[in-house]
Amino acid sequence: MHLNWRLLRAIPISLVLASAGCSNGAPQPDDSAANQPCEALARQGIGMHLDAFMSMAAARSLPVRLSSRDASVFILTQDFNPNRLTVDVRDGHITRAVCR
Repeated sequence: MHLNWRLLRAIPISLVLASAGCSNGAPQPDDSAANQPCEALARQGIGMHLDAFMSMAAARSLPVRLSSRDASVFILTQDFNPNRLTVDVRDGHITRAVCR
C-alpha cells in the first residue's frame, strides 16, 4: 500500500482552516456605546403599547421585528444585529424586548 504523505499532511491543515470560519451562532457581546439607544428602548418598552413602541423605535431609526404576537410565534432569521429590537407582544403590549 502506497500512502501519499503530502495529502495526509494537507488534511489536518484543511480541517483547521475550514473550522476557523465557523461559530457557534451565539451573538458576540458588543461593549461599544453603539447599541445603547436600543438597549434603553428595550428596557423602557416592557408593558408599552405596540403602536407607541413602534413610534419611539422609528424616531430612533431602530428596526423592530415581532418574534411572537399573542398565540402566534414567528420564524426569525439568525443574523445578529445589536441595533434591531426583537419583541414579543401579548394583547397589544410589549412583554419582551431584546436587541439582536
